Amino acid sequence: GAQSISSLCKGVDSQANGAVLDWPLAFKYTLGKAWDLFNTPEPMVDLSGEDLDDPLTFLFDPYVPEDELTILYGDGASLKSYIALMMAVAAATGVPIGPFEPQSVKTVAILDWETRKGVVKRRLRRVCAGLGVEVPHVHYLWLDRPLVDTVEAIRRELDRRAVDFVVIDSIAVAAGGDIKAELVIPLMAAIRRLGEHVTKVMISHISADAVEQQEKGRKSRPLGSVFVRNLARKTHEVKRTRKEDVDTYVVAMTPEKTNEGPE
Repeated sequence: GAQSISSLCKGVDSQANGAVLDWPLAFKYTLGKAWDLFNTPEPMVDLSGEDLDDPLTFLFDPYVPEDELTILYGDGASLKSYIALMMAVAAATGVPIGPFEPQSVKTVAILDWETRKGVVKRRLRRVCAGLGVEVPHVHYLWLDRPLVDTVEAIRRELDRRAVDFVVIDSIAVAAGGDIKAELVIPLMAAIRRLGEHVTKVMISHISADAVEQQEKGRKSRPLGSVFVRNLARKTHEVKRTRKEDVDTYVVAMTPEKTNEGPE
């Protein structure tokens, strides 16, 4: 506010060694230029002069398109977070894990609004032990504020480590509240700002009504606004069942919506 700028100007003026400058005007000009730069979009391009041979590529064909947002959604006990961790391990190592055959090796980060570092670390070790692979380098960031408030700082961290595959767990807390259009649309814009060439997998829950739909054998949809589904490139419904008399779970990941590529 004005009081903060005034106080800052007095502090700078005391260190200026006699230099005379209109500090309030200088600070307002600098802040204005910074705000303009922050709100300036990428330069417009002429598509006729661009290379039109831009084939659709996948990190995990046909489940996760590269450089796009994919959503895994399901009930709280569906093991969707473990599926995302399996993808993270496959992407970080280049080793196929089940149906997830990485087309390239990625630098991986987990953005965690759901649990804490110890839980994710323990799950990661379990996944790797069960698959018989070494625990790969996976960057981790614990978060407690909405993504729209922290995206620039997160982007700097991702850029510094050259991260190009991100797991976001999960949408409700990352959005900062009820998953309505007024929160979802800014959230999806913030996810785009994580990086043009960053592949994103985000975890979503489902509503109580959707759980009933699943129990009746019907497809469900992600929790919240229709924009959750519409603004993702692919969505997969995750369901878990347990085999009778066996300590084994069967997990189904069913494509529910796709914008490009095979269903």
